Amino acid sequence: MTEKNLPKFVKLKHPDTGEVCIYPFSYNQKHFDDALRYKAKPIDIFVCSFPKCGTTWTQNIVWLIIHGGESIPGKMRQSIPMLEFDGSDFVNSIDDSVHPRIIKTHLPLKFVPQHHEAKYIYVTRNPKDVMVSFYYHMQGFRDIFGHCDVNFDGLFDLYIQGEVSWGGHFSHMTDSVIIQMSFLCSTKI
Repeated sequence: MTEKNLPKFVKLKHPDTGEVCIYPFSYNQKHFDDALRYKAKPIDIFVCSFPKCGTTWTQNIVWLIIHGGESIPGKMRQSIPMLEFDGSDFVNSIDDSVHPRIIKTHLPLKFVPQHHEAKYIYVTRNPKDVMVSFYYHMQGFRDIFGHCDVNFDGLFDLYIQGEVSWGGHFSHMTDSVIIQMSFLCSTKI
């Protein structure tokens, strides 16, 4: 397999801890830093997932529940921003005076802004289905992955090694379970 057939990703470092977060090729440290700068608010609702796990469906369901069945007006990212791509300023510009703000993110939960009153929905899916969906997703977004002709076997190897956007699917899920358990253990029920 040649380098041409592999998608390109960039490893960005958390400014305080030095931990690595993997982004698609067309993004940079500024995007990651801006996402980390966002301060979660008590009424925020975060839809968190590894890519291709059903995030869009979940965003639509949450929107419909919060807005009494009213459809999302216009483009989804104008109403439900993606924290790591749209940035903290844009997220803050979404009006939350009537309804809670819904924020999408693929960041591992350890990097998602936390507030003890905010709501966090973690979406996951069978890893085999995620891998196939991720492969076809990359076919449609070649520009953000370095204009490569993705080879399924090569992408599979990267996926298993955790060398794709937002790291390994398995560690993404494991981190979320650990954070959920920590939260439950520290919360009075």
